[in-house]
Amino acid sequence: PFPTEESVNDDDIYKGLPDLIDETRVEDEEGLYDCVYGEDEGGEVYEDLMKAEEAHQPKCPENDIRSCCLAEIKQTEEKYTETLESIEKYFMAPLKRFLTAAEFDSVFINIPELVKVHRNLVQEIHDSIVNKNDQNLYQVFINYKERLVIYGQYCSGVELAISSLDYISKTKEDVKLKLEECSKRANNGKFTLRDLLVVPMQRVLKYHLLLQELVKHTTDPMEKANLKLALDAMKDLAQYVNEVKRDNETLREIKQFQLSIENLGDGEIRITTLDKHTKQERHIFLFDLAVIVCKRKGDNYEMKEIIDLQQYKIANNPTTDKENKKWSYGFYLIHIQGQNGLEFYCKTKDLKKKWLEQFEMAL
Repeated sequence: PFPTEESVNDDDIYKGLPDLIDETRVEDEEGLYDCVYGEDEGGEVYEDLMKAEEAHQPKCPENDIRSCCLAEIKQTEEKYTETLESIEKYFMAPLKRFLTAAEFDSVFINIPELVKVHRNLVQEIHDSIVNKNDQNLYQVFINYKERLVIYGQYCSGVELAISSLDYISKTKEDVKLKLEECSKRANNGKFTLRDLLVVPMQRVLKYHLLLQELVKHTTDPMEKANLKLALDAMKDLAQYVNEVKRDNETLREIKQFQLSIENLGDGEIRITTLDKHTKQERHIFLFDLAVIVCKRKGDNYEMKEIIDLQQYKIANNPTTDKENKKWSYGFYLIHIQGQNGLEFYCKTKDLKKKWLEQFEMAL
């Protein structure tokens, strides 16, 4: 049900997602904060950024913890938005002429979209807390639930982004030097771009924790009920982000597995048992431990036999090799206990050579 890695950049991909993420609502917090790179990955950078902001703020009174919660929501959103803008200003703009379009997109994913969303969100949070006594704060978060699902795309791509950045830094000296220069301009070199790329996934998984504290210290029944709706919305968001990331990781693993499978291109081969003489056209799939023999039926394959390779040995049949004659290049698969074996016929000498090499590797 989630976007695939290939389709994740499409403009329409997130339309209608409020219904989808409603289906993934969770009743507890377990797992909400442990999937996207784990709690510790980038956590220190995030906390350092937020503490730097807190150092300039007056202390909250101990007898009004709720006000402290509201202040933390507002101040951390302001600092986070500044961090996104800093990435855009001090890293994206200067690096654009040093990177190819593909490299640029791989490293920065959808940060421009995140910047746009949070410039609006920070204003609405500020307006609610400062001018409206936070009466509509719950509605702000509910309204932004759909817009924040773009974090599914970001968190799914950040691992590749960091890997790409590392590779580019190692292979392009000019980019490495430019990155160091950008870090100095952005924050006196305290945080690298690599550090900052992890911050967005930390932030998106903080919203439900911040609202949870606010709910805990809200006494008015109506306000508490409304804030619980916002809390549920942000829990849904965290769950959704985690599941999108899992799905994309699974897709990448499948792709890697597919790439690791030896594909001969022309899998067509003819087979006879050693006690018969009629050649049958078959498609075979060779794995480490077995051969699956199939018959083509339209767009599908009907499995005819599974051959356990541990019970067989391979033998060449040089007598069948006849130049300019189709299906005349053969080899044997002989059962080690003397049971009936198989003879395979290939179209060309090269195909026979490839099949023999692959069978020998498997055996």
